[in-house]
Amino acid sequence: MYMLRILVLSFLCVWCSGVTDEDSDVYKTPDFCKGVKCPRYQVVEKFIGFELREYEPTNWVTTDLDWSLDDHDIDSGFMRLFKYANGTNQEGILVETGQPLMIFVPLKENKRASMSFFLPPEVNVPEPSENVFLQTFAEMSLYVRTFTSPALDIDFKKNGNILARKLVSQEKTFDDSFIGCVVYDPETIPHRNEVFFKAQ
Repeated sequence: MYMLRILVLSFLCVWCSGVTDEDSDVYKTPDFCKGVKCPRYQVVEKFIGFELREYEPTNWVTTDLDWSLDDHDIDSGFMRLFKYANGTNQEGILVETGQPLMIFVPLKENKRASMSFFLPPEVNVPEPSENVFLQTFAEMSLYVRTFTSPALDIDFKKNGNILARKLVSQEKTFDDSFIGCVVYDPETIPHRNEVFFKAQ
């Protein structure tokens, strides 16, 4: 089963395509962003099969999900975010989002799953009106593994397990209460998907 259904992914491709990063003279957007606004980061260290990144503060619009690695409500969560971006907000305006789409998947009990759209810092961000909320993350360090297979549940599980084993074998400390799953433009081949753990 696709982690993100084809219809949902098509919406994402169309919606995020309008926010470009051509105005930056200092920061060079990674090629895989295809000129669309993405969270800014620096690679701190590269390892075999993953890297440590330092991310700048970021803004997101987020909705909670009923989720496990085997059972989830991707479509309904996506549509709540899409409606917000499409004008179902307190100002009734369109909100141009960037890439990627991000999902936090809980790995332990008492944790909430969530799905988020990236909001570029220069975008006017209206208050939500229903079932979504705005979220800001401070600077953070993430261990990230990239893979180019499609956004299938099995591929996220596989690469998440590989990343966790690598971190443990190299005695890296990380938050194992959740894993982050990231999808960039799904129409680009090879695909660009990522899994991450927050460094501690």
